Amino acid sequence: METNTRYARLFTIGKRKAVLLRADFRLESMRVRIRASGNGLVLEPDSKPAFSNCTEWFAAMDACAVSPDFLDDLLEERAAAVRERSRVRRTR
Repeated sequence: METNTRYARLFTIGKRKAVLLRADFRLESMRVRIRASGNGLVLEPDSKPAFSNCTEWFAAMDACAVSPDFLDDLLEERAAAVRERSRVRRTR
């Protein structure tokens, strides 16, 4: 078995760690399978596509049962949070 050992950088995003892979190790997949092997980790491309066609994707989105007004509700929640932060800052 031929090994092509290289080093990659680890960086933190919030409470998670991410690996920045070099171009010669780039994976065509958008997802990877990860498994422990001894005291290391093995990353493998996920060969199964999330959706095989647009019809499946739209069916999955419909199954989410999101309110048609979810964006309006989200924007109102954020606006209320901004108003509250402004109010708290003014009272200091």
